[in-house]
Amino acid sequence: MKLSCCGSKKVDVLGETDEKLLELLIAEFQTVASLCSKDQTTELGRQNVAMIDLGNEIVNPSPDKKITQSDVFKLDMVVLNLQSTERLIHRATNLRTRYSDMAGPKLVQAYTPESTPKPEQYADPEIRKRLLADLQQLLSFIHWNYLITPIREKLRTDIVKTAVKFVIGYTVFWAFAVTFFEGWWDLRCLIHTCSKLTPNHLVALCITVIYLGLMGGYISSQRRLQTVPSDGDPLTSYYSLENGRYFLWLSPLLGAVFAIVLALIFKGGLLQGALFPEFGKDLSNEFLAIDGKNHALLFFWSFIAGFAERFVPDALDRIVNRGEEALKAPLPLPASSREDPKSPPPSADVNKEVFDTTDDEHVDGCDVDANVIDATPDEALPAAEGGLEK
Repeated sequence: MKLSCCGSKKVDVLGETDEKLLELLIAEFQTVASLCSKDQTTELGRQNVAMIDLGNEIVNPSPDKKITQSDVFKLDMVVLNLQSTERLIHRATNLRTRYSDMAGPKLVQAYTPESTPKPEQYADPEIRKRLLADLQQLLSFIHWNYLITPIREKLRTDIVKTAVKFVIGYTVFWAFAVTFFEGWWDLRCLIHTCSKLTPNHLVALCITVIYLGLMGGYISSQRRLQTVPSDGDPLTSYYSLENGRYFLWLSPLLGAVFAIVLALIFKGGLLQGALFPEFGKDLSNEFLAIDGKNHALLFFWSFIAGFAERFVPDALDRIVNRGEEALKAPLPLPASSREDPKSPPPSADVNKEVFDTTDDEHVDGCDVDANVIDATPDEALPAAEGGLEK
């Protein structure tokens, strides 16, 4: 069995790392194949012979067969089956450690390792089968990671490269647009006459706000893609990256829209304070921050609108809630309707007639209001009859 059988023509489909791994596995296969039992009268011997034949097919492939990563996994599994119980016990620690590093906390917590047999149990075939089955499962997961991880990371790199191209393109467009609308140069200068355009600061400002919202959205999308876990099931993380491609256009689009909405919120005075920008009065070239500090605040919050996707929706929710509460509150009554129409104020004559106390008299020690014209003299009163005898 010569290593030259796996020449460059047959291992072109493998990467450089896989080629080195294959060389190591071939050397280990040759070692364990020469040491293992080949006694056809025992079950272990017959299994070893079958494993050796399978390994020879990989090490000495036919002329039209190319070595692939599946062959690397197959040869590693053959080596595992040919190793003695003592060697399996020592290799178990290595495989379980690698599995813990790749699988992540959830899979590691769910994994129950097979107990390590005692020296007097090494010859027990049932114990060896259980230990071997455990290690085969671990080795399968490890090679599954070896297969998917390069594909996943290549996809991640492609997404980053695409995002960088978009960022460069939008930056170039923004630079030309701002230069044009600020009137720094005029295309007519390239033809015949050179007359400078009237600067349109409002359009240049809106383009800058949209651009910063786009940049915030792109950075947010890249941070989201970087949070896709690299542990656990490798195929799941690959699909997460593949399905996350839409963030390359959705997050920047939302960032641009949110940046414009946030600028309108600032302009309307719905958010005010030292941390928020102030604007001019009219929707024209005066629709600008009043100084350099407020320009910087506007550009900062435009970037935040794209970077923190929940900021503007949360602000809109609070504004809507305040509006609903204002609509539910009862309307205040006008000042003219607050007086009771059923009880008009008394006139001056009525007050004089009712509350005239000029003729008040004191009768029999009691305060009695009496009118002089209605009083009866004492001599005109009839004489009293009856009474007590003296």
